[in-house]
Amino acid sequence: MSLRRTYTASAVLFAFVTAFSIEANAGFVSLRATDTESQQEAGGSNFTDDRVRAYTAASGAKISNLMKFDFSLIPDAAVITSMTLTTYHEAGFGNPYQDPIVKLYRTATDSWSRANANDAWAGLNESLTGNISGFPSGSGTPFTWNLNVNAVNWATDLADDIFSLVMRNEKSTYSYVYWHGSDNQNLAPKLDIQYSMGAVPEPASLAMWGLAGSLGLVIARRRKRTMIA
Repeated sequence: MSLRRTYTASAVLFAFVTAFSIEANAGFVSLRATDTESQQEAGGSNFTDDRVRAYTAASGAKISNLMKFDFSLIPDAAVITSMTLTTYHEAGFGNPYQDPIVKLYRTATDSWSRANANDAWAGLNESLTGNISGFPSGSGTPFTWNLNVNAVNWATDLADDIFSLVMRNEKSTYSYVYWHGSDNQNLAPKLDIQYSMGAVPEPASLAMWGLAGSLGLVIARRRKRTMIA
């Protein structure tokens, strides 16, 4: 066997080990919202329909919307590297009206449910986007939001398997935009998440490289015996 073949075999083994390492440490999930609810920030009864609202009334009162996602498919030890939300526009009532300016937040409150008519305002925690405007008007038109995953320590949400997201209209004057809620899963808010699991544990790496080295040694010995013969 030629020296070139020995090097080729080693290169193939290296590529296999590298590919295995990358594949073992990366993950992707696409999640649809399991629940959505419009809440009045100042208190009072909440909306029980399926509409996602980012709404500022003429009085300045806010109606913001909560979305809930099931994180059970993501390992607790995962490191979330990117997160993209897609919402689908619900046409009607002249929306988007007066160019609303919308921002997304995380809320630490997960106990809310649209089935509860009198949930207290969930509140706002970390900001996940800047101010966003320029929304579509067509029925069912998707709109993409890129979330800042570095703004949050995800350990709590990964441990309890629930992530609650808030959509809020930051504009102080009368304006609003509507999206489809969670009832129709084809149009429900969708969260695409990429995550990693860190480096392959050292024993596993050593074992794979040991296998590669052993195979390379066998190839070299066979080459040497062939030359002697």
